[in-house]
Amino acid sequence: ETSLTVPGIRNVIDLGTARISRYSYRSKVQRLPVEAISQASANQRKGRCGRVSEGVCLRLYSEEDFLSRSTFTDPEILRTNLASVILQMENLRLGRMEQFPFIEKPDNRFVKDGYRLLQELGAIGTKQTLTGMGKRLATLPVDPRIARMVLAADTEGSLREVLIIASALSAQDPRDRPFDQRQKADLAHKPFQDKRSDFITLLTIWQAYEEQRQILSQNKLRAYCREHFLNYMRMKEWREVHHQLRVACKQLGMKEQKTDASYAAIHKAMMAGLLSHLGLKDKDGEYLGARNSRFSIFPGSPLAKSKPQWIMVAELVETSKLFARHVAIVEPEWAESLAGDLLKHSYSDPVWRKRRGEVMAKQKTSLYGLVLQAERYVSYSGIDAPISRELFLSEGLVKEEIHTQGQFLEANARLMVELEQLENKARKRDILVDESALYDFYNARIPQDICSQSGFEKWRKAIEKKTPKLLFLSKEDLLRRDANEVTAAQFPNMLAWQDVHFPLRYSFSPGKTGDGVTVSVPQELLGQLPLKRLEWLVPGMLREKCIALLKGLPKKWRRNFVPIPDYVDICLESLKVGDYSLSQKLTDALKKKKGITIPDEEWEAVQLDEQHLFNIEVVDAQGVVLAQGRNLVALRETFSSPVKNEMDNPVKKTVEIQGATTWNFGQQSECVESVHSGITVRRYPAIIDKKDSVNVELCDSEQEAQRLSIRGVMRLLILNQAQSIRQLRKELAKNKTLVMAYRGLGTERELQDALIEASCIHAFKIGNDKIFSKEDFDALYERGRSLLFNEVKQLEKQAEVIFSLYQNIEKKLKGRIPLLWANSLTDVREQLDALIYTGFLAEVPSVQLKEYPRYLQAIMKRLEKLDGNIQRDRVATQEFKKVWEQYAKRADKHHREGVRDSALSQYRWMLEEYRVSLFAQELKTKVPVSPKRLRALWEDISV
Repeated sequence: ETSLTVPGIRNVIDLGTARISRYSYRSKVQRLPVEAISQASANQRKGRCGRVSEGVCLRLYSEEDFLSRSTFTDPEILRTNLASVILQMENLRLGRMEQFPFIEKPDNRFVKDGYRLLQELGAIGTKQTLTGMGKRLATLPVDPRIARMVLAADTEGSLREVLIIASALSAQDPRDRPFDQRQKADLAHKPFQDKRSDFITLLTIWQAYEEQRQILSQNKLRAYCREHFLNYMRMKEWREVHHQLRVACKQLGMKEQKTDASYAAIHKAMMAGLLSHLGLKDKDGEYLGARNSRFSIFPGSPLAKSKPQWIMVAELVETSKLFARHVAIVEPEWAESLAGDLLKHSYSDPVWRKRRGEVMAKQKTSLYGLVLQAERYVSYSGIDAPISRELFLSEGLVKEEIHTQGQFLEANARLMVELEQLENKARKRDILVDESALYDFYNARIPQDICSQSGFEKWRKAIEKKTPKLLFLSKEDLLRRDANEVTAAQFPNMLAWQDVHFPLRYSFSPGKTGDGVTVSVPQELLGQLPLKRLEWLVPGMLREKCIALLKGLPKKWRRNFVPIPDYVDICLESLKVGDYSLSQKLTDALKKKKGITIPDEEWEAVQLDEQHLFNIEVVDAQGVVLAQGRNLVALRETFSSPVKNEMDNPVKKTVEIQGATTWNFGQQSECVESVHSGITVRRYPAIIDKKDSVNVELCDSEQEAQRLSIRGVMRLLILNQAQSIRQLRKELAKNKTLVMAYRGLGTERELQDALIEASCIHAFKIGNDKIFSKEDFDALYERGRSLLFNEVKQLEKQAEVIFSLYQNIEKKLKGRIPLLWANSLTDVREQLDALIYTGFLAEVPSVQLKEYPRYLQAIMKRLEKLDGNIQRDRVATQEFKKVWEQYAKRADKHHREGVRDSALSQYRWMLEEYRVSLFAQELKTKVPVSPKRLRALWEDISV
């Protein structure tokens, strides 16, 4: 419909409906519903025809419908937001709007809604009187929301930009989008669009237009507008509104800044007028707005696709659904600094924080139902002082989680620890008061308004000048009852034995390591700790242990001593503490009473709780705990490692022999024992290879002795068949191919030695049986000497293949190598060094030696694949490196500690199979191998 008379119209078709703008005070949005028009509007439409001659008006509704409609359209004051009207009436002192004599009085609900908006903008106070802000808003000739943006822009330093945007929002949108040229219009508008903010888009349009206006004539400027689908008249209107606003701002003393404003400064200023127009994206991609409203971004905005988390909206319009027009990305923190009393705060989970010295709680901040900050810790003392005080006392003072310069807290803690020992010794929690008594103690002395560390310290310093000991606890404050049963005789602080005193410590902590009584023993005195004496514990704990021992017996024995506590009391009268078996003394006492003898094995089968056994804590000279446990024998074995050259000379002379070429040193013992500083020292004889002879020496561990004796026995076997060995050397010298292949690894003599020594170990199966006598040695010699020649020839063939492959790999490694291969070739070199080394023929088990050709072939395959496959090789190398380094560390540790673990040896060869699976799958593995299998095998390896 147009207010202009268009000539030549003869016919009018009236649908009887129109989109009528109506403000909803419930949803706070401007609706554009399609409604039936009034009779006056219908008659106006009819008047469009027949202005110069008779015409025809076709109404597509009945006469009855027409007559039932309202006579006139509702005036705008009844269907719009009244905030602007209220603001002007208040500014002009026309009185309350509810009392103003309107011809058609607005609904009170619209009036209240207008006041609420003005309160949001800070224009009126709680008593609905105009504020200083309100008076300034009233002087600006725009909507109050837009006026509020302008005033905020002056504070934020973005007045120049916001004036442009505000004037655009106060006028019609200058962009044209004809129905038949929508795509062209969209393309023309696209250069102006800002992906973050439709407001910046308006600013860009203004700047582009102003640049052209300065250089173009009016006709060319119109053409520019048509080309970019901008309405020339609306652009002029925009400039006029901008001019009016600018003049009004100058009158208020506001000045535009000279520099460009930041994105945040512009949008924070605009947010001051749009606090109830924020939106948070929900999981469905729509936006949750103020007061649980839901809306979508208008499709024409570039933000409709990106759907940012938080947006600010200039206008909410309801057509087919609720749409947000003029949208921008914002940060919720901006609203917190602007909303002031409009914010709603809720608090949860108050907790005492020692570092802050006060109670903190989680704060949730919301604005019109939108959660701006879901969780932020804030001070709680000013919010809920009683709860803060309670937590200050219970968590801060009672649990000693407070920083104070007062001496009371440390003194109270010392007294608590001292008295806790009574409970630890008695193994009861009925002597010391609980935390509630401590709470009451502090609560009765500290003023009710103290709820933080700072307030407490200020009060404490003042009160201690008058009453220094006010906050100091006494024994009477802490004890529920007398603990007469806990005496120094029953629970001594030292274990005395042969003029040596070992400190004792008590703990009542069932299930934990130190539960019961702990004796602290210096490492060097571990051998002096009496093993049997420890069974007796301390006098105050002996009764309970004896009861536990009897209760642990099988029923056929236990039933003879009922009630058990009474029998234990009788036995205790005759028991005396000493370095002898407690169970044996109990047996003697019970036999005397009942005539029944309990077998030793029955006592040994009893499983006692750890509290009934001494916890032995081994410490070094500095008091650092090295180990602890309930088994003294195990600890002695751990810490009683013998020191070489410190055994008695008679022992060494009896056992050790040098320069033997035959077994002429008689029967060998499995183990030799001696006592050193009260500790039983065990050492093991080993036959040591010295090339042209052997020595018998003592080793620290049995495993080390067995390992060294393999080569020692081998050397004796070789020395005992010198003529056969010379013949073997002649045979080996004929194989020039093998000698050439070995070149670079060693001399021909060294090759012969390696083959003969390895063959000897394999042929005689040295290491399968322990050899302690000449008879054992002779039997071994007779069993294997006929096999030696064949073993050498077989190993010779294997070695020829191995060393040939090895030389081929070496040639490959010495060629021109790309830099990208460096990591892979380093790994190959490490593998070769681990496979081929001096003595490997003798050390590597024959079963594994047979697999060497396949391992070396796998290396060749890997090298052949490197060209064009380096990335995959890198990944596989990294994967293998993890398990290899794990193995290498454990192998080094075992070597240093003299540990021999067959599982680790199995794992080492499993790693070679794993290499095959990673780098040369086509060769196949001897056994199934995978990371999972490796992990399973690793778990069986000793630490």
